[in-house]
Amino acid sequence: MSIRTDPLTALPSPLRLCTGCLLTVSLLSGCGGAPQQETVDSATRPSANVAASVEPVPDAMSASPSVFPLPEPASVRANELGDIPVLMIHQVEENARGDYAQTPEQFRQSMEYLATHRYVPVTAAELVTGDLDLPAGTSPVVLTFDDGHPSQFRLLPDGTVDPSCAVGILMSVAEKYPGFRAVGTMYVNERPFGRSDPGPELRWLASHGWEIGNHTAHHANLGALDTAGVQAEIGELHLLLAEELPGYQVRTMSLPFGIMPDDPAAAYRGTWQGVTYSYDGVMLVGAGPAPSPYSKDWNPFAIPRIRSWHGSIDLDEDYWMPRLEHTRYISDGDPHVISYPRTLGVEPAPHVAAQLHPY
Repeated sequence: MSIRTDPLTALPSPLRLCTGCLLTVSLLSGCGGAPQQETVDSATRPSANVAASVEPVPDAMSASPSVFPLPEPASVRANELGDIPVLMIHQVEENARGDYAQTPEQFRQSMEYLATHRYVPVTAAELVTGDLDLPAGTSPVVLTFDDGHPSQFRLLPDGTVDPSCAVGILMSVAEKYPGFRAVGTMYVNERPFGRSDPGPELRWLASHGWEIGNHTAHHANLGALDTAGVQAEIGELHLLLAEELPGYQVRTMSLPFGIMPDDPAAAYRGTWQGVTYSYDGVMLVGAGPAPSPYSKDWNPFAIPRIRSWHGSIDLDEDYWMPRLEHTRYISDGDPHVISYPRTLGVEPAPHVAAQLHPY
């Protein structure tokens, strides 16, 4: 189901929405940076032996929300005005270097943490269009992959997924934990996954529920370009995806370096050499959870993300995930009702007033 969004400050129309969080945008100057360090007790960090330290996921997580009678919202601590993590993932390789790279084992630990803590992956398009329908008691998480690095996705000569790449690891975690979806959003540049002919990779992803998004043709700093230059960067990549995936609708884009153009609207709407693009969402670089589309603070054209990395500062997954345990979005199982605690203190958007169910 689609949510219509217009100006940069507009809110989505009152259709099916299920996401959440406080807007704590902290822009970085690139896909790397040197933010101030903050110390966090290692006991709160999810990357260390997380699977052994949490209770197993209940069987209901793997069931369709319509299979069983819906529980009372309070019984599952439903909070559909709560926080949602949008993770920003880059390289996943053995010789990981820099603050934006992680090893395959670290990535697996992150995915196991999400699975054992009742998170369900959704795409960025599902987030911004509201096409979400999660089992009661579970929480959405958006897995976004920037730059189309080969370590994120590889097909073997026989057409199967390399189990050592990020997608392969995610698939193995999904097999282990029923209900944990092996889906995400790939934001690619002009040579997706290092391939001059990325058609097979892109078609595999699109046919398996993955979203393909626009990360510009040349990973350009959009803040250094005029509006025509911004539209050229986005339009060129939009054309590439249209040629490789005929009929596929690109729904969202990710800003290189997290830098917004001087004309913010050009990031999601424009024309280049007869190619017209119009997107429903724009991803920033950081550095916290994103506000719920039910919140008056929701802006689909400035969605903050959390860096998927095992540091201890307030940009990172290991910092944020433990802190979300008491504030995160939790589904009530009914996509037509927005349930939340009366004591939450988050102001809902006026356009969803008829759907609200405080308890």
